Amino acid sequence: MKRLISLTATLMVLTIFITSCQEDGVYNPKKKIEKIYLSYYGDDKILKETWTWDKNLLTKVAYRAGRIYDVFEYDGKQLSKVTSYDEGVAYGYYVFTYEKSKLVKIEEILNGKVYETITVEHDGKKIVKMTLKFVEDDYKNIKSVRNNKTFTTIMRNFLPQPIIDKIIESSMRKANDYESIVEFVYDGDNVSKITMKEDDDYSISMTYTYDDKLNPFYNNLYISGESDAVGAFSKNNPLTSMVTEIYEGEKFESNITYSYVYDGKFPTEVTCIYKYDEDDDYEYKVIYSYEYLK
Repeated sequence: MKRLISLTATLMVLTIFITSCQEDGVYNPKKKIEKIYLSYYGDDKILKETWTWDKNLLTKVAYRAGRIYDVFEYDGKQLSKVTSYDEGVAYGYYVFTYEKSKLVKIEEILNGKVYETITVEHDGKKIVKMTLKFVEDDYKNIKSVRNNKTFTTIMRNFLPQPIIDKIIESSMRKANDYESIVEFVYDGDNVSKITMKEDDDYSISMTYTYDDKLNPFYNNLYISGESDAVGAFSKNNPLTSMVTEIYEGEKFESNITYSYVYDGKFPTEVTCIYKYDEDDDYEYKVIYSYEYLK
């Protein structure tokens, strides 16, 4: 049980998704984020991200001091490629494939080879299913998922961190091609539930409630792993998030509550409080702050 609860502990990085409420891969928010800060338990704020824009296109996200950063390329207004750099050296990239307005596939390229594919299915305009598959069958390559920054960064755009952790854990145990299927349920313009069932012994689900304000990450196909928002799948900002894991018939739960400071319809600060069912007295508090372009 300790191992399973530890999966939910990684919810310090919050749920981030992609969207299909307009043309996939097109992100043009009414308010553009410039900087994101983080503080723990009310301590001093730490600069986490700096966003660079070319008019309406997000072109670069630099992390902390800027040594590590992502660069974005477009086909017109539609995101086509994201390359990750460390001190100016590219170490991996993602390619996005569309059929007209809909995203159908994402491929991760490492060392000139396709390392992972994500196929995407829609119901109308909404993404309802994602299938993740690691195509390399070399155990060392599969094992490197744990330390693969491009994998963890982009997956946080699409999936809750507990589900990412489970994918990594499972891929470590399975040296051959590993496949994972995640499904999404909507309530209006927001994702209300995400589920992943790995086998008959294990499943994980997350359910959400929302405010009525605008989420500044809505429609962003590649939100970084450091950002704190229920990103691009959902039009509004989360108020609660419940994680439920079922392992061999036992159920384990944890939850997050969110409170906001707003500037008009957009948040400028969000306080996140994490609680876990093994210790009702334990709380973990994180505060994220957003600065927007003037």
